[in-house]
Amino acid sequence: MKKLLIAIMIILTFVKDELYGQELSTTTLYSTYYGSNGTDDADVVAVDSEGNTYLGCHSSSADLPGANRYPYTLSGGMDAFVVKLNKKGTEVAYLTKLGGAKWDAIQGLISDSIGNIYAVGTTYSSDFPINPNGFQPNFGGKSDAFVVKINPKGEVVWSTFLGGSKDEDGRGIAIDQQGNVHVIGRTKSKDFPTSEGALQSKSAGGIDAFIATLDPNGKMLTSTYIGGSGDDIGFSIKLDSMGQLYIAGTTSSINFPVKNAIQSEKKGKDDAFLAVIDPTRSIINFASYLGGKETERLYSIDLDSSGNVFMMGFTNSVDYPTTTKAFQTDFGGVRDAFVTRLNLNKREIVYSTYLGGEKDDNPRNLVVNKQGYAFIVGNTASKNFPIVNSQERNLRGDDDAFIAMLDPSGSFLRYSTLIGGKGQDIFEGLAIGTDGSLTVSGASNSIDFPTVNPIQTTFLGGRFDMIVARLWVD
Repeated sequence: MKKLLIAIMIILTFVKDELYGQELSTTTLYSTYYGSNGTDDADVVAVDSEGNTYLGCHSSSADLPGANRYPYTLSGGMDAFVVKLNKKGTEVAYLTKLGGAKWDAIQGLISDSIGNIYAVGTTYSSDFPINPNGFQPNFGGKSDAFVVKINPKGEVVWSTFLGGSKDEDGRGIAIDQQGNVHVIGRTKSKDFPTSEGALQSKSAGGIDAFIATLDPNGKMLTSTYIGGSGDDIGFSIKLDSMGQLYIAGTTSSINFPVKNAIQSEKKGKDDAFLAVIDPTRSIINFASYLGGKETERLYSIDLDSSGNVFMMGFTNSVDYPTTTKAFQTDFGGVRDAFVTRLNLNKREIVYSTYLGGEKDDNPRNLVVNKQGYAFIVGNTASKNFPIVNSQERNLRGDDDAFIAMLDPSGSFLRYSTLIGGKGQDIFEGLAIGTDGSLTVSGASNSIDFPTVNPIQTTFLGGRFDMIVARLWVD
């Protein structure tokens, strides 16, 4: 019997090594609350080349940490902020408030090579602070997208509205080597500002995605609608080395402009979409649906060094397209994450997998490292959410934040863990530093969220406090 047990242990060890590789070591460099007695949330995070952290957030707190050095006055119920933390997360390097009398939030954030920050978001404030150097000085409608450039000192260089007479929502942002800024979002306006020779000069439905490119001084270069007769919402935007734009989101249109598609027809109520636009911004090189018979909502895409596209979002379709050797081929429950890797040169799915348990799993962001590992963050209510190489296996609250690391083949999780306290914990922002570290941001109302070397040790009240953490996964 003893020999049999030893043999089984050897086999299990071999299988574990084959599936997961060597044991991972994880180190939390810092983990902290950041907030006060209002409602505080950091939807997005960016990391510059020196390792400084930037939080793109919205808050109703009048005295965020650092306000004694960088004082501000709230303009309305919820203002947008960009907060810079130093490399170790021990000090607020600047705190820049943006906002008017109504609701304002940052939903996309990126740093350039010299520490300038570019933000895109949504405002309902007609008095949102607009620099006259921007493209559109006047508020368009019920809500507008906005784009802002902030210098390394935390000063606004330029800012602009981006919208027509109805609703806009600014979501994703990218920057090219020339310093041009590319943004994506959604618009309900028939008079959204488009450029001459636009790919799609008129709205095709109730809501269309929009794509706009601004020069380094905030002036419009190109702007276009993209969509069909239903609702099309742009969420994520990336650039490849040839200057092609990769845009993705969610569509209910049966006539989204597909081309060279992997899935040429919409299958459910809402499908994910991916489109590739050439460097002249005048031709769609690729556009495809991706989904099952229910609803998909795409939140994030990323590219690897070979030009493969990774798509991530949630689905409640039991027939979302998965691959044979995927980590999870079957739908887990009410709502699962999905992660799909595409090779557009071959027009094929490299891998596609569910990721989730029996209840609601809400992925929020995805990034891919140089080795092709996909990192996914979000929050889950599933007690059986898949956990790998982690001591934290049980939900502590109704929802915990999660971090998962999917291998390049999509066939196994290299690492997956829950992080949280007894309340609700959400990871939303995710960035990879030049050193390979992961930085996450989000929100928590747990009084016992785990902190390490924190700026703020305790939850200070309100609906949520922001949370931010940096960790190594080796």
